[in-house]
Amino acid sequence: MLNKDLQDIIGGLAMLAIGGFAAIYAYQNLEIGELARMGPGFFPLVLGSALAVLGLLIALPAFFRPGAGPLDIDFKALFFVTVALLLFAFLLRPLGILITSVLMVMVSTLPLSLATASWKTRIFTALGVAVVTWVVFILGLGMNLPTWPWSH
Repeated sequence: MLNKDLQDIIGGLAMLAIGGFAAIYAYQNLEIGELARMGPGFFPLVLGSALAVLGLLIALPAFFRPGAGPLDIDFKALFFVTVALLLFAFLLRPLGILITSVLMVMVSTLPLSLATASWKTRIFTALGVAVVTWVVFILGLGMNLPTWPWSH
């Protein structure tokens, strides 16, 4: 087992577990509805199922190929991505989706070296993510989320 592709095995199994949990939770606790009239559980069920299948498709082949070496976890990146997600969760309502999205991208890219991504690249990426997030969730899905801090 030590000479297997542990990175893909662990990543695939984590995706399978998270997706499976989301799908099962949505199926048991939320109204699914139907394709023509989707309920609040439809989207989590479909996305959770897709994530679980993708996790399985990543993990299964990894059991049959050799690994690239020891498992290398970038704890600094993990920390900043986790902080960015928590910031998004706690600041979405007070700051709105646009400012929060920009902050999330800026915080999550802090561990990158300037050789990898300049500040200009990070700012343009953050603005692009904010616009896409607004288009998908506000315009596309019609979710009732504040766009700006003053739009409650």
